[in-house]
Amino acid sequence: MNNHKAIIINGVARSGKDTFVQFCQDVIPHRHVYNLSTIAPIKELVSHIIESDDKNDKYRKLLSDVKLSLTEYNDYPYNWIIHQMNNKIQSNINGFTIFFIHCREPKEIEKFKTRLVNCSTLLITKPGISVPNNMADQNVERYVYDYIINNDKSLIDLKNQAALFCELQF
Repeated sequence: MNNHKAIIINGVARSGKDTFVQFCQDVIPHRHVYNLSTIAPIKELVSHIIESDDKNDKYRKLLSDVKLSLTEYNDYPYNWIIHQMNNKIQSNINGFTIFFIHCREPKEIEKFKTRLVNCSTLLITKPGISVPNNMADQNVERYVYDYIINNDKSLIDLKNQAALFCELQF
């Protein structure tokens, strides 16, 4: 029996992904819900040599390029996520664990989708957001997602969509 579910979540910068995950965490507090990102270990690595704001397009492009290089070199971002998941699953052996995994690149999304058991994909869209100039953000919509949430109304509407999504998924 699977004791976990993975949702690969994607959307351009500032589309509401973290807010959506927070709303999901709020509506399913009796479950262990984790918000992981394939860019997190890259930010940690880069932070040792460069101080920057992750909202800066030049910095976001750097992160995207470093991630691409480490993926090609030893699949580090994917392996880091799997390690994090295994640690969380082992520490919660008697409960159901939910992972929201932020991943931008279609090829990487497909890797998670085909390798993980009990995995689906989710795109968060928000009209009117300019797409940052990096490969990861520019390819967000080049994947066929299992679910799409359009964040085009109020925060209350997004919270209601998160509650419905969780009801259907978990």
